[in-house]
Amino acid sequence: MRAAHAEDRIALWHEVEPGFWVGNTPGRFLGSVEFDHTGYIARDQAGVRVGKYSDAIEARIAVSERHIEPGS
Repeated sequence: MRAAHAEDRIALWHEVEPGFWVGNTPGRFLGSVEFDHTGYIARDQAGVRVGKYSDAIEARIAVSERHIEPGS
């Protein structure tokens, strides 16, 4: 098991088209967030729905937290 470094846990989010963001950390795709008329839909790296949120930041946090290693 490799040691976790702070920069490995920081997610970078990019809006690749209006209303659609993808997130990653170095070497790892985290998932996506897409806006529709009902809210922000968060999906994990496999495209599985994480949830729907009223705020884009909440949606990105939900995706990012799925990848934080316990104890890191």
